[in-house]
Amino acid sequence: MIWRSIIHNLGWKLASLLLAVLLWFAIMGEPELVATRVVPVLYKDLPPQLVMVADVPDSVHMELRGPSRKLTAANLSEAAVLLDLAAVSGPGEHTFTLSEANLSLPQGVTFLRAVPSQIRRRCAGPDLRAAARGLPGGAAGGDPR
Repeated sequence: MIWRSIIHNLGWKLASLLLAVLLWFAIMGEPELVATRVVPVLYKDLPPQLVMVADVPDSVHMELRGPSRKLTAANLSEAAVLLDLAAVSGPGEHTFTLSEANLSLPQGVTFLRAVPSQIRRRCAGPDLRAAARGLPGGAAGGDPR
C-alpha cells in the first residue's frame, strides 16, 4: 500500500523534484555583491530666473548591492543621480540628500549609500545672472545705482 503511493505518478514526482532543484540553483546560485561605482549628478527643472553658482561635485561614489550580472559596467552605464530643482523657490543654499528616489538604477540593484550623502547647491537670482552675462545692474540691464 505504501509502496504503491510512492510509485504512483513517479514520473511527475521526479520531474517536479528536478524542477525544484533547478529553480533553487538558478535563484540561489548567483552571489549578491556590493560594488562601488562613480555615477554622474544631473539636474533638471531649475527655475528660469535662477542660476546655480559655486563648485559642486559632478559625480558621486555610490555603494550598490545586487547580483553580480547586474553590477557590470554595461548594466550600470545608464545609472545617474537626478536632482529635481523644481522645488527651489528662490536664491540661497539648498541641500539635497541623496536617496534611492534620486537614482536611476537597473531592476534588482539596490542603493546602500552615497559619498557625499548630500549635495549643497547655491542658487542666485537675476542680479548675479545678469552679471554672469556681463550686463550692468539687473536682468533687464537697468541702471547699476
